Amino acid sequence: MSVINHLTSNNNKLSVHEFFKVCQNAGILRLVKTEEDEKYIYIIICGVYRIQKNKKNGNISLWVYKLKDKNTGIWIRRNSFPCKIYLFWSNKAAHDMDDWLKYAITHIIKSLIDAGSSIEDKIYLFRIGEEEKHDESIYISTLYPSSVYYSHHYEMHDIIHCLGKTASFNYPCDVQYISKHDLLEEIKNKIYHRVLKIIGVDNKFNASKALCKAIWIMVDKKIFAQYARASHCSIAYNSIRQALFEDYLDFSKRIHILDDIDFCGLWPMVGLLRQQHKKGQFMLSGKTKELYEKLCFPYELSYGEFRSLRHVSLSLVYALIYNHDNASFRLTVRLLRHPLIRNYPVRAIYWIIDYISIRAYPEKENDIYRICSKWLEYHRDLFKNIGFYDRNTESRQTSRWEMETNQLCHAIDWLLAEERLIHKNQEWPSFWRLSDEWTRQVKNNVIPVTPKWKGTGINWQKVDNGVNELITFDALCQEGQEMEHCVASYADWCASGEYIAISVMMDNERATLGLSRKEHDFTYQFDQMRGFRNQAVSRNMLIKGRHILKIINSSLKR
Repeated sequence: MSVINHLTSNNNKLSVHEFFKVCQNAGILRLVKTEEDEKYIYIIICGVYRIQKNKKNGNISLWVYKLKDKNTGIWIRRNSFPCKIYLFWSNKAAHDMDDWLKYAITHIIKSLIDAGSSIEDKIYLFRIGEEEKHDESIYISTLYPSSVYYSHHYEMHDIIHCLGKTASFNYPCDVQYISKHDLLEEIKNKIYHRVLKIIGVDNKFNASKALCKAIWIMVDKKIFAQYARASHCSIAYNSIRQALFEDYLDFSKRIHILDDIDFCGLWPMVGLLRQQHKKGQFMLSGKTKELYEKLCFPYELSYGEFRSLRHVSLSLVYALIYNHDNASFRLTVRLLRHPLIRNYPVRAIYWIIDYISIRAYPEKENDIYRICSKWLEYHRDLFKNIGFYDRNTESRQTSRWEMETNQLCHAIDWLLAEERLIHKNQEWPSFWRLSDEWTRQVKNNVIPVTPKWKGTGINWQKVDNGVNELITFDALCQEGQEMEHCVASYADWCASGEYIAISVMMDNERATLGLSRKEHDFTYQFDQMRGFRNQAVSRNMLIKGRHILKIINSSLKR
């Protein structure tokens, strides 16, 4: 087969300019186009990729245009596209149009090569090395002569001589002094930059908006509502605004729900079903037992516990599935089944179970549950009395909830640090007093295991003067004394690298940021951010805390 292609390519030699014309004729300059006939609705991307919807039965299929020669081609089915299509527009979608364009150019080049064509053009020659040396010369060739002098492939002491010559190449048959992969990249980039000059940045930006708008022609609104509830949850940082068309398409083809059944809190379990079984279709009648039997749990979950989750907020069930390991799963299920959970705002409960997810120990499960239960009983009328507003409003009510949940989390820290017996008749005020006393003792009695540790190594004075990473035991104790909380109890974790404690100042507000290391990973996750005496911090302070986390993880990935 390779011999046939090699022989044929001699009769179908095209220059880079002629390849550009082929791309132009294929419609690559029209980034997004919609068409319609009697049977189908089409969305065509860069003239090469097509989404097709059958008007009669609503079936959606994906197609790609494969060239047979430089003038003709055929549409063939495919299972996926190389780029993402977002159902909701964002600036990221605008950047993705670059990828669509580059993949389309690459596809056209490869399909013509497969059809027997070749690319024949001129390429610039360079020699690497000293003039005086008699070693064998090293030659390189490129379509971009200026890029050679700034290439990272060559050492600082290498001297690059422009020979002032050009040579012919015939891709993929006759390529010298450059790899085929690099040459293909240069050809693709040369065509891409020429296309970009014609269409302009504004057209690319508008095309991304047009694609996000046109894709809704292909979306069934009823199925999308089911997909959104099963696969996304904004409270767990997986907003529906991040939804991808191909993910929705996979859901619509594999999950079929009869008679518009509402699974209530079990919708995330429907999404879990699709994740556990990468292939196959599922017909769901809405029966809880049927869904339970199709799922596999690496932890014990009885049918009675599973059924009770149907009456829990789906946001909390989503957090249960995706944010908890075996140790915390059992405790969280018990907590979500507590009869007083319905008296509380979902976000407040989410803060609690998110905190528990990295602090649950099987031997302490009953004690942690008892403290949480007493907290729920003590504040049972708080939601009815003051309500709950999103922290975007900077409301006093939200700050009150953050403060109360912080106190509960503080009591859990006390329980894990101290070997205390919990009595069934103890009430929440007792636990709070004991944890507060423990804080004062920690400030006076903590014994340093390591006086100083490495930390992140980031020079925070250059990044932000308001950020001070606590990398000594004395600094940790001083922070705990000044802020009157228990950050000093994290000394062992900080010394081992499992935890990072940072003091943050911003606009006359001070807070302590805690970041814990992810399991089986070297990056960190947001753990907590507390003000004076564990009080809630402002929204701007939380945003700054997450920005600090981003800086740390970015430096670790370098």
